[in-house]
Amino acid sequence: MGDIVEFIHDLLDIKSGNLFFHTDDDTVNVSELRKNAKRTAALLKSYKLQPGDRVLIMLENSIELIQLIFGTSMAGGSVVVVNSDTLTENVEYIINDCKPKYIISSFADKFNYYNEEIKIISLMEYKQDIQFYSQGINLNFCHKYITRSKNDEALLIYTSGSTGKPKAVISSHKQVIFCTKAISKELDMGNSDVIGCLLPLSFDYGLYQVFLALISGADICLGNTKDAGIQLYNFLNKWRITVFPSMPHLTNGLIRILEKRKGTLSIKKITNTGESLPSSLIEKIRRLIPDSQIYLMYGLTECKRVSILNPKDISTKISSVGKPLEGTHCFIVNENNELLPSGEIGELVVVGPNVMEGYLNQSELTKMRFRHNLPFTKDRALFTGDYFHMDDDGYLYFHGRRDDQFKQSGYRLSSIEIEEAVNKIPYVERGILITPNKKIKKSILYAKTNKDISYVNEQLKMKLERYKLPQIIVVVKEFPLNINGKVDKNKLIESYLGDETNEIL
Repeated sequence: MGDIVEFIHDLLDIKSGNLFFHTDDDTVNVSELRKNAKRTAALLKSYKLQPGDRVLIMLENSIELIQLIFGTSMAGGSVVVVNSDTLTENVEYIINDCKPKYIISSFADKFNYYNEEIKIISLMEYKQDIQFYSQGINLNFCHKYITRSKNDEALLIYTSGSTGKPKAVISSHKQVIFCTKAISKELDMGNSDVIGCLLPLSFDYGLYQVFLALISGADICLGNTKDAGIQLYNFLNKWRITVFPSMPHLTNGLIRILEKRKGTLSIKKITNTGESLPSSLIEKIRRLIPDSQIYLMYGLTECKRVSILNPKDISTKISSVGKPLEGTHCFIVNENNELLPSGEIGELVVVGPNVMEGYLNQSELTKMRFRHNLPFTKDRALFTGDYFHMDDDGYLYFHGRRDDQFKQSGYRLSSIEIEEAVNKIPYVERGILITPNKKIKKSILYAKTNKDISYVNEQLKMKLERYKLPQIIVVVKEFPLNINGKVDKNKLIESYLGDETNEIL
């Protein structure tokens, strides 16, 4: 199987009409989706799309978004999904960076100034044209004549830009197919499952839920941010969700709801990635949904998924993010690229078919992160910039990102250790530590709690050595989130700099 076209086409053809894609507004079975994806491909070809042309799609989670993703691939194009909440400044940056030939958006009027170089297509125009192409066309022509190499670009996935401007990771056909198959094998979903996806499809964690639904035969229900608050229970209950791809803020919200109301959900599997899931939340989920399995995972856009912890190991390896995906390898190295023995902390290096092609238009950064000809492997290796140790059994343990390591009072500290201590404090839902940087010179702990600063400080003194205590504590009711659902540390810093009442300990 060489490219996504063949992969998607074959899956769409072999799945029965009992596989459904749901949103609040629409439901289609796999047969209808197949037809509309082929119509989309035919439509794009009528626009003179050439193999390799990029199609930027800026829509909320919807059936149309899935059709466009599949149809673009069938027509030989490269897919660029951009979150509909992306700031105008960042959208302009992305357009200038990836130079799409086509933009399809609900907000097409915002892109009129690109009309001379880019074809702008509104969602309404797309829907009307699809209806026109529903009559009298050969729906098989696009698959029959458009072939791509397995090494060709299939997707551009832009990072959230939490540490600067968004950068595009290039995903080839072979990498997308490998990752989908490898993750599906670990999660072991079937045609009786229903995936509840509240994550934007611009986020690779959300996008791959669609691929996983196809390969496993599971139904998928797409929601959005409005379903992630007090409506979360209703969303999960309405669609009888059995697989819930989650992140800490979603899991925390689910716990709060379940602690207040009685009811039985159908959830069998909860997956977590994007940010570490505190052990306190894991224990609460196991108590509130005792029949569910929790899959702790680690990954980054540059290689999609690195590791998955099998639920059977969670009791003995609760701090681990599991073993590397089958067919991949992980190494822990020091600053001289020398392998470290088990138990020692160093930078995680990933080798395997999950390692993506690199960054678009950033050759120096690509050379720095994606390296060749290393002493311990002949294959191309991704230097993640994240600190891990591996135990004697081959399980990986996350110790923070490079930016999470900092010096305070002459000691080298890890924000992960401090956050874990905060998360064990009664009545504190979660803690986030901001390490010293160019804007702030002290460590700042943000604690989500109804208690006051002195309570948090006194509790921390019982859990951490004095030199590890944060220099500033701020109590908040909610954390700001970025468009992918991760805590937005830049906004926390901005809020601190703009508040003169913050207390220095």
